[in-house]
This record gives sequence, C-alpha cells and structure tokens, in this order.
Amino acid sequence: MALAALPALLTLVLRGDDLFLPLVLSGVVGGAAVGWAVDDPAADLLASMPIGTSLRTLFRAGSAAFVAGGVLGLLLVAVAIGPGLPPNVGDRAPEAATAAAAALAFGLIAARRGERAAGPAAVTVGVLGTTFVGCLAAKLTLLPSFMAGPHHSRWWLAALAAFVLALHAGRDPARR
Repeated sequence: MALAALPALLTLVLRGDDLFLPLVLSGVVGGAAVGWAVDDPAADLLASMPIGTSLRTLFRAGSAAFVAGGVLGLLLVAVAIGPGLPPNVGDRAPEAATAAAAALAFGLIAARRGERAAGPAAVTVGVLGTTFVGCLAAKLTLLPSFMAGPHHSRWWLAALAAFVLALHAGRDPARR
C-alpha cells in the first residue's frame, strides 16, 4: 500500500498538480490489497474452533480493508494539505471496490481449489484485472472507464458482480 501511495507523494513533493494517475494507482492497488485476506495461515489451528471459515475470512477481509482505507485516507489528507483535493477524487471509490471484490473472488476460488499462494494471486488479479478492464474501455464502450463520464458508474456493477461471486466462493464448505 505504501508503494502504491509513493507516486502520489512524489507528485506532491515535486509540486506536480496532475494527480489523476497516481490516485487511480493508489485506489486500485489499495482495493486489491484486500486480496491478501484469502490467506489463512492459522487454518489448521483454528479448524477445531466453533467459528466457521466464512466468519474468519470476513474478519481478515475487514481488517485488510481497514488498513488499506487508512493508508488511502492518509494519502488524501496529504493531497488535501498540498494542492487540494482534485474535483473527481470520489471517482476512485468504485474502482477500488471493484479491485477489492475481484481480488477476493479470485482468491477465494483459488483457496477453495487448494492453491497455496492464493493471496499473491488474488492481489495480482485485483490490480491487473481492473487495469485491463479500464484500458479496454477505450475500445469497448460497454466497459467502465477510469475517466469521468457516463460509463464510469459501471464500476459499481462490476464490483457487485465480483462481490456476489466472492460471497458464493467464500461460503463455508462444511455448511450447505
């Protein structure tokens, strides 16, 4: 997360005023960082507890989202103190939500299938998948774009679809 905030901080230090790309990068990487929550290093130890895997995953995802949101909040405070917040800074929220939901969905599917490195794979899919969709939006107007406009709100639909997939993949396999 700190590495994702570095371009925005360097832009502030060098007195730059175009924070569009650094804030997009910070939002997407911050959202994808939630994908680390799919790794459960204490799964063998906690398997005998009366708490299901779904609740443990929810707690880890909430903790990761809290940390990522805190770093993004500190970055926005630094930007606000510097040149001031850009007018479309709220447009980064649906992109971050899509990256987080996509990372969780892919990571939970990979973990369910027995992948040992589900966390790094989830973060990679969160970053690259969201970036790929945003870049394809230049050619396919059906997809959501990073730029403000009528298609930007489609990020919420992509986030909802990925979140529903994450809920399905993250359900406790012991309970039907």
